[in-house]
Amino acid sequence: LSSTASRDVINNHFAMLTSCFNKKISSDLTIQSSNPSIIRDVSFGSFNCYIGKFGPSDAAGLANLPEVINVERDRAYRINAVLASGPPTTTAPVVSSKTPINLDRIDQQHRPLNGKYTYPKSAGSKVNVYLVDTGVNVNNTEFGGRAKLGPVFCEGCPNIDDYG
Repeated sequence: LSSTASRDVINNHFAMLTSCFNKKISSDLTIQSSNPSIIRDVSFGSFNCYIGKFGPSDAAGLANLPEVINVERDRAYRINAVLASGPPTTTAPVVSSKTPINLDRIDQQHRPLNGKYTYPKSAGSKVNVYLVDTGVNVNNTEFGGRAKLGPVFCEGCPNIDDYG
Protein backbone atom coordinates (compact mmCIF):
# COMPACT_ATOMS: atom_id res chain seq x y z
CA LEU A 1 0.00 0.00 0.00
CA SER A 2 1.14 3.52 -0.65
CA SER A 3 3.19 5.10 2.14
CA THR A 4 1.33 8.34 1.42
CA ALA A 5 -2.10 6.76 1.87
CA SER A 6 -3.98 8.14 4.86
CA ARG A 7 -4.82 5.87 7.78
CA ASP A 8 -8.51 6.12 6.72
CA VAL A 9 -7.68 4.86 3.21
CA ILE A 10 -5.69 1.97 4.66
CA ASN A 11 -8.46 1.11 7.16
CA ASN A 12 -11.03 1.22 4.33
CA HIS A 13 -8.81 -1.08 2.28
CA PHE A 14 -8.60 -3.56 5.17
CA ALA A 15 -12.39 -3.34 5.65
CA MET A 16 -12.83 -4.18 1.95
CA LEU A 17 -10.49 -7.19 2.33
CA THR A 18 -12.51 -8.40 5.31
CA SER A 19 -15.91 -8.06 3.61
CA CYS A 20 -14.99 -9.12 0.07
CA PHE A 21 -12.68 -12.01 0.91
CA ASN A 22 -14.21 -13.08 4.24
CA LYS A 23 -10.80 -12.99 5.90
CA LYS A 24 -9.61 -11.68 9.24
CA ILE A 25 -6.93 -8.95 9.38
CA SER A 26 -4.31 -9.58 12.05
CA SER A 27 -1.08 -7.87 13.02
CA ASP A 28 -0.12 -10.88 15.17
CA LEU A 29 3.14 -12.00 13.59
CA THR A 30 2.99 -15.39 15.33
CA ILE A 31 0.06 -16.47 13.13
CA GLN A 32 1.23 -18.67 10.27
CA SER A 33 1.08 -16.94 6.91
CA SER A 34 -0.10 -20.21 5.33
CA ASN A 35 -3.50 -19.81 7.08
CA PRO A 36 -5.80 -18.93 4.13
CA SER A 37 -8.40 -17.21 6.34
CA ILE A 38 -5.93 -14.65 7.76
CA ILE A 39 -4.41 -11.56 6.16
CA ARG A 40 -1.33 -10.52 8.12
CA ASP A 41 -0.78 -6.77 8.46
CA VAL A 42 3.01 -6.51 8.58
CA SER A 43 3.19 -2.71 8.27
CA PHE A 44 5.84 -0.75 10.15
CA GLY A 45 6.73 2.93 10.09
CA SER A 46 5.39 4.35 6.82
CA PHE A 47 5.80 0.97 5.11
CA ASN A 48 2.28 -0.44 4.66
CA CYS A 49 2.18 -4.09 3.70
CA TYR A 50 0.12 -7.22 4.23
CA ILE A 51 0.44 -10.92 3.40
CA GLY A 52 -2.47 -13.07 2.34
CA LYS A 53 -3.41 -15.95 0.09
CA PHE A 54 -5.31 -14.83 -3.01
CA GLY A 55 -6.13 -16.46 -6.31
CA PRO A 56 -4.60 -15.03 -9.50
CA SER A 57 -7.71 -13.05 -10.50
CA ASP A 58 -8.17 -11.66 -6.97
CA ALA A 59 -4.50 -10.62 -6.86
CA ALA A 60 -4.86 -8.92 -10.25
CA GLY A 61 -7.93 -7.06 -8.99
CA LEU A 62 -6.10 -5.90 -5.87
CA ALA A 63 -3.16 -4.72 -8.01
CA ASN A 64 -5.52 -2.38 -9.90
CA LEU A 65 -6.70 -0.53 -6.78
CA PRO A 66 -5.36 3.06 -6.57
CA GLU A 67 -3.96 2.64 -3.03
CA VAL A 68 -2.00 -0.51 -3.98
CA ILE A 69 1.52 0.04 -5.26
CA ASN A 70 2.48 -3.56 -5.90
CA VAL A 71 1.30 -7.14 -5.53
CA GLU A 72 4.07 -9.71 -5.27
CA ARG A 73 3.76 -13.43 -5.68
CA ASP A 74 5.37 -15.38 -2.82
CA ARG A 75 8.81 -16.55 -3.90
CA ALA A 76 12.33 -17.22 -2.66
CA TYR A 77 15.04 -14.58 -3.02
CA ARG A 78 18.81 -14.91 -3.10
CA ILE A 79 21.38 -12.39 -2.01
CA ASN A 80 23.90 -12.17 -4.83
CA ALA A 81 26.51 -9.59 -3.88
CA VAL A 82 27.54 -6.82 -1.56
CA LEU A 83 27.24 -3.62 -3.58
CA ALA A 84 29.08 -1.04 -1.50
CA SER A 85 30.69 -0.35 1.83
CA GLY A 86 28.88 1.93 4.24
CA PRO A 87 29.12 5.60 5.05
CA PRO A 88 31.71 6.99 7.44
CA THR A 89 31.37 6.30 11.14
CA THR A 90 33.99 8.88 12.15
CA THR A 91 34.57 12.54 11.37
CA ALA A 92 37.60 11.67 9.20
CA PRO A 93 36.85 11.34 5.46
CA VAL A 94 36.34 7.76 4.33
CA VAL A 95 37.68 6.90 0.91
CA SER A 96 36.61 3.77 -0.93
CA SER A 97 38.79 2.40 -3.71
CA LYS A 98 37.69 0.09 -6.53
CA THR A 99 34.58 2.23 -6.82
CA PRO A 100 31.95 1.77 -9.56
CA ILE A 101 32.19 4.53 -12.17
CA ASN A 102 28.83 6.05 -11.18
CA LEU A 103 30.03 6.72 -7.60
CA ASP A 104 33.45 7.81 -8.81
CA ARG A 105 31.82 10.48 -11.00
CA ILE A 106 29.57 11.78 -8.20
CA ASP A 107 32.39 12.99 -5.95
CA GLN A 108 34.50 14.61 -8.69
CA GLN A 109 33.74 17.78 -10.56
CA HIS A 110 36.39 17.27 -13.26
CA ARG A 111 37.88 14.37 -15.19
CA PRO A 112 39.93 12.20 -15.25
CA LEU A 113 38.26 9.97 -12.68
CA ASN A 114 40.51 8.70 -9.89
CA GLY A 115 38.75 5.36 -9.18
CA LYS A 116 37.86 6.42 -5.62
CA TYR A 117 34.80 7.71 -3.79
CA THR A 118 35.04 9.98 -0.76
CA TYR A 119 31.94 9.81 1.43
CA PRO A 120 30.68 13.27 2.43
CA LYS A 121 30.26 13.99 6.14
CA SER A 122 26.47 14.07 5.62
CA ALA A 123 26.36 10.60 4.02
CA GLY A 124 23.26 8.75 5.15
CA SER A 125 21.81 11.53 7.27
CA LYS A 126 18.01 11.69 7.33
CA VAL A 127 17.74 8.45 5.32
CA ASN A 128 15.66 5.38 6.19
CA VAL A 129 16.81 2.13 4.64
CA TYR A 130 14.65 -0.99 4.79
CA LEU A 131 16.89 -4.04 4.51
CA VAL A 132 15.82 -7.63 4.23
CA ASP A 133 18.70 -9.77 5.46
CA THR A 134 19.45 -12.92 7.38
CA GLY A 135 22.28 -11.88 9.63
CA VAL A 136 22.31 -8.28 10.82
CA ASN A 137 23.58 -7.64 14.32
CA VAL A 138 21.59 -4.52 15.24
CA ASN A 139 23.84 -4.07 18.29
CA ASN A 140 26.95 -3.63 16.13
CA THR A 141 28.55 -0.30 17.07
CA GLU A 142 28.92 0.68 13.38
CA PHE A 143 25.13 1.20 13.24
CA GLY A 144 25.37 3.76 16.04
CA GLY A 145 22.10 2.55 17.57
CA ARG A 146 20.18 3.29 14.35
CA ALA A 147 19.45 -0.32 13.29
CA LYS A 148 16.19 -1.96 14.38
CA LEU A 149 14.64 -5.36 13.84
CA GLY A 150 11.45 -5.32 11.80
CA PRO A 151 8.76 -7.95 11.41
CA VAL A 152 9.58 -11.59 10.68
CA PHE A 153 7.91 -13.18 7.67
CA CYS A 154 9.12 -16.73 8.25
CA GLU A 155 6.67 -19.03 10.00
CA GLY A 156 7.95 -20.02 13.43
CA CYS A 157 11.11 -17.91 13.17
CA PRO A 158 12.12 -15.71 16.11
CA ASN A 159 12.63 -11.95 15.73
CA ILE A 160 16.42 -12.28 16.04
CA ASP A 161 19.14 -12.76 13.48
CA ASP A 162 21.69 -15.51 13.13
CA TYR A 163 24.61 -13.41 14.37
CA GLY A 164 23.10 -11.00 16.91
